[in-house]
Amino acid sequence: MFIVKENLEKIKKRLNLDRISYIAIALLLVIIAWQAKRLCAQPINQTQYQYVVVLATQAEFPNTQRAARDLLLKGQMNRIHYLKLLRAQQFEAAKVRQQPAMQLEENYPHNVQQGS
Repeated sequence: MFIVKENLEKIKKRLNLDRISYIAIALLLVIIAWQAKRLCAQPINQTQYQYVVVLATQAEFPNTQRAARDLLLKGQMNRIHYLKLLRAQQFEAAKVRQQPAMQLEENYPHNVQQGS
């Protein structure tokens, strides 16, 4: 019993407020990293799966379409795979500049005089 008290006194002398706060911050960071890893490993829900199906059938972004098809063929998807797919789609959408549709009148005017 006396040895335990003596060891506790030594620990109290070595631990000051700064060290305790560093230990608490490190413990908090470990818990956050563990939770993030656990959440990313969970499977996606039905709404997210339907969006992957939509991305696999669209033709606007071919690289995203290919990645979505690969995920569908793989079977079970984790959230990290879904988030990577969304990031790829955003990246591809940012690269592609969509031009507004041309109006029919600009190319083929109705009042073309023939034979003049």
